[in-house]
Amino acid sequence: SSIVAAVEEGRVIFDNLRKTIAYTLTHALPELFPIFLNLALSFPLGLGGLLILSIDLVTEQGPAISLAYEPAEANVMLRPPRDVATERLIDGRLLRYSYLIAGVLQSAVCMIAFFSVFWWYGISVPQVAFGIDRGNFLVPDGSSSNLDTTR
Repeated sequence: SSIVAAVEEGRVIFDNLRKTIAYTLTHALPELFPIFLNLALSFPLGLGGLLILSIDLVTEQGPAISLAYEPAEANVMLRPPRDVATERLIDGRLLRYSYLIAGVLQSAVCMIAFFSVFWWYGISVPQVAFGIDRGNFLVPDGSSSNLDTTR
């Protein structure tokens, strides 16, 4: 009976660690994509590096830690033992889900929200691209940007 309880607890811990890792890896792409756009196309950053780090450390860790304490799923003992050679804690399936499915979806939604703010104020995406290089968005005196929003 104690061996069965230990096997069940081990499976629960393994499953919860996979969930926590998937959650943590998923939000890496939406954080890196705006930085890539900034470096490649001179898009302005929506959030600075310190603010992204603060969000990660303050708001992201609570949900990630809570995933580690989820109760067991109903079928945890009905599954056959995992094959140690093929079923790893981090495998290709988890990475594909985290980066290619959930990460891309989160990135797309975030970028749509980011660009919709510019659209709301009459600034098109081509105006935003390379906008920093053209002097747009640089307003050290506190005045409005150099974009011609009359079009």
